[in-house]
Order: sequence, then structure tokens, then C-alpha cells
Amino acid sequence: MCGIMGFVGNPKDSKTANLSYQLATKLLDETVTRGSHATGVYLLLPPKEGGTKERVFIYKLDAPSTQFVKTQTWRGLYKSGVPFLCLGHCRFYTHGSPQDHINNHPHFSDDKKLSLIHNGVISGYEGLKKTYQVKGECDSEVLLRVIETEKDVVDGIKKVFRVVTSGSMACMVAQYDSNNQVAHFYAFRNDSNPLVFMDLREELGQFFFASTKDIAEKAMKNSGMPKEIRKVDITEVPAYQIWKINAKTLEIEKIEVEKPASTSYGTSYYQGTGTTCGRSRAVTGVTGDDDEVRVPFQNGTGTGTTGGTTDKTKKIRALIDTIVESCTEIDEAVGEGITEVFGQTLEALETDLKDVAWSLEQVVNPALTGKDTTGTTTAVTTPEEYD
Repeated sequence: MCGIMGFVGNPKDSKTANLSYQLATKLLDETVTRGSHATGVYLLLPPKEGGTKERVFIYKLDAPSTQFVKTQTWRGLYKSGVPFLCLGHCRFYTHGSPQDHINNHPHFSDDKKLSLIHNGVISGYEGLKKTYQVKGECDSEVLLRVIETEKDVVDGIKKVFRVVTSGSMACMVAQYDSNNQVAHFYAFRNDSNPLVFMDLREELGQFFFASTKDIAEKAMKNSGMPKEIRKVDITEVPAYQIWKINAKTLEIEKIEVEKPASTSYGTSYYQGTGTTCGRSRAVTGVTGDDDEVRVPFQNGTGTGTTGGTTDKTKKIRALIDTIVESCTEIDEAVGEGITEVFGQTLEALETDLKDVAWSLEQVVNPALTGKDTTGTTTAVTTPEEYD
């Protein structure tokens, strides 16, 4: 389980740019309920004053989005130019420690001109990573590497649907063609994970995307959007359909994709078996390299630095691991068409598990509730900008 958000298009003026920033901020902030272990954004910005080249901006933080949106980097972002494309991700990790940013989203190509964010779990990842050259441990990265094998991004996404015939996914992709100075935004999903869409071209000059309707509605309300914007319909992006959007014209091309014949999702928890998600127990207590950051938490004796974890914290982390594994396998069960287990719908069961996981995360990391009293300041990675 993770959360994704994004937007594409140029705001009409400074007023709509400010509204765009507020909505993007609240979308990230509200998406924390779907993942609190890391946050990241991939942005395309206009040229600097006097320049001719659009800029790529990448920023990742090993912390929840509630902290991410309060950083000086995010708060001051629009001062250097208003982004015309954004991919944002809130991670609830299953493969690859979030303490290593190579595992955190957005994933991107070597030249930084292609980027991907993903919500879901890729079944068969261990086999796929032997075929495609992944650099980290996150299963989502393999989707980007599959796309990179084709010259055309649409062809690459079609290949994703052929290669990844089991698992769950809702994705957004950004592509910047520096030679022709054109950017495209892509959105696609299978029938296991949600993705919603808001047409704000008339109001803001942009399209916005979010993981769920509930998150989008809360972001609209809590960002102080005018009533006419809050009334805009929030619709679901259809499964097995690629949306390709030109960042300048906002023209949408919708390409149908054939549903894979194979929908085998492997073993599931309700059969008495479970998957191992490779989740590291030592989430806190990072020291050393600039590429790593400290996640503040309070357990009565430590402040999130080396050696500060207690048996209580470890037990809570173990419980969260179990919940993550269960949610992963619920996604797989839904893919098999199973709707109920133990007299309860899978949707209700997953909602309950996510609520428990979120409550436990707030125990381990009080900064999520705004009540962190440790005095620890979360370190941030240096944002990267490329012409």
C-alpha cells in the first residue's frame, strides 16, 4: 500500500499558481494515510530567468509527507518557478529499506528525463529483476526498467501490462523530451488499485490526480479551495487504459490495453500461507552518510538516534510488518476475485488493518501526530535539479 498524487499543466496566473500549490500540498499531506515511511516528488519546472531549458527537480525524504510539506525546500519551491508537472509519492514500503533513497519513489532514468511512481505490489518481482536491470530493492522500479526497454513510452507501458500479469498497480509516469521541449504525463492502472482524476483546466489550468476519492475530497476541503473548485467531479481512471497527456496543450489520448489472460496471484494469507515483504526492523537510528536521514520517534528512552530502539518499539515494528504482509496479500486476493474471508469483506478487512497500522506508526513516530517532543530535526536529502 502506497499513495500517489500528481498534476500536469501550467497555472493561468499567480493566483491560480498559489491555489495549485495549496492543493498539491494538501494532497501530499492527506496521502500520508496510505504510506508514511518516505515521501518523494519529481517536478518539471520552467527555465530559470534568462534560461532556455526546462528543469528537472527531484526531492526525496525518509519521513512522512506531513513533515515533507513543512520543509523549507517544499515551502520555497514555487519561488524558483511554478511546476507544470508533478509526480508525488507517499511510501508504505514492502521491498527495500526507505533509509536508502534508491528504493524510494519516484524512480527515474539515468538522464532524469523519465520518472515513475507506483502504488501496489508486483508479484513475481524476484524473477523479473533478473531480466530487467533494477538498481535497488524496491519492486516498483522494475516497471520503469520495463518501460525503458522500448523507445516509445506508450509501447513501454503496454509491455508492462504484458510482462506484469499478476500483482497490483496504479502508476503515473513523466517523460520530458528535451530535444523537442515537450513533456508528457501518463496515468494507468490495473483493476486491483484505485486512481482518481480531477479536471481543473477551467479553474486552475491543470489536471490533478490522487489515489482515492476520499483523499481528493479532503485535500480540496482542507486546502481552502473556492466552492466552484470543490464542486468539480472526481472520477476514476479506467483500468487497462493508458492516459497520455501533453503538458502544454493538456490534450488527452486514451489508449486501451488488453487485460492479461493470466491473473494468478499466488498464495494468499487466507490459505494459511504468507509472503515475506523484506521489511527491515531497523527503521530508526540512521547515522552517517548525507544520503540517509533520521526519522524522529519517541519511545520513552530514545530520540531516534543509534541504539535508541526498545523491545516495545521492535514489537510494534513486527506487528506493522505483519499488517503490511496481510494488506499485500489482500490486494492479491482481490485480483483473484475473492471478496470475503472470515465473514468479512476484504475491503473492510484491509481498511481495518490500515487503520491499525497507521495508529501503530504514530506510536513509533509521534511526529506524525504533530506531538513530537524529542526536539529532533529530521534531516533531508539535498534536492537535485537538472537542466
